[in-house]
Amino acid sequence: MKRFLFIFTTLLLFFFSFDEIKAQTSIQYYYGMGGLQQVSVWQNITQKHMVNFRAGYQDVTENNFTLSLGYGYLTKHFLPYLVFNKDITSGLNNYSINNGYYWISGGRFDLAAGWVMKHSEYQIDESNSSSDWAKKWSQVYWFNVYYNIKKYRMQIGGETGITSSGVVVWGCMINRSF
Repeated sequence: MKRFLFIFTTLLLFFFSFDEIKAQTSIQYYYGMGGLQQVSVWQNITQKHMVNFRAGYQDVTENNFTLSLGYGYLTKHFLPYLVFNKDITSGLNNYSINNGYYWISGGRFDLAAGWVMKHSEYQIDESNSSSDWAKKWSQVYWFNVYYNIKKYRMQIGGETGITSSGVVVWGCMINRSF
């Protein structure tokens, strides 16, 4: 399935690479530390209001899949957004909320910063007793830099962040608007 996410996104990104239609859709492929992969689609519903749909692999726990739904409000130079992310394969109550602020510079580089609040459930031992389950909240604070390739309406980006337990995380992404 993780290969499917990568192949599907790559085909979408480059299928529209030479399309000159003025578009309001953006597709992003993200690969992060620990094998995390995510496909994200932003769609304008008006000039100012945007919705976000995401599908992810290993986003909350190992070998899980997630689906996400988000909203953003576009101003001249900023896109503040909020995304709700839910684990759909484990049967546990694993979810996260991603709050970000994207800055559109109009030049070669765009920036984004934000945080993710994660709620995870996990089994303490193998007895399957309800008392052997635990819940954990964690946070990740992140910062992204995007290099704009305006001729192709693409971006290449990098991400770094730190978790509430002090672990440094990283990711890279490629984005295509059409």
